[in-house]
Amino acid sequence: LGTEKWKKTVGGIGVDIGKSVKELAKGGDIISGTSTISNLSFDSILIKTDKKGNVSK
Repeated sequence: LGTEKWKKTVGGIGVDIGKSVKELAKGGDIISGTSTISNLSFDSILIKTDKKGNVSK
């Protein structure tokens, strides 16, 4: 499963679940997953982080 590099909490009022993590060559990660909002509606999420786990824009 790997070694934990960092731990952060991100997301909103719904249930957000990370499904896949890809390490980037220049450092940081791309995390994909789903976000559940009202009425069991699912949205896809994609988060890019720097090597310390901070969300990049």
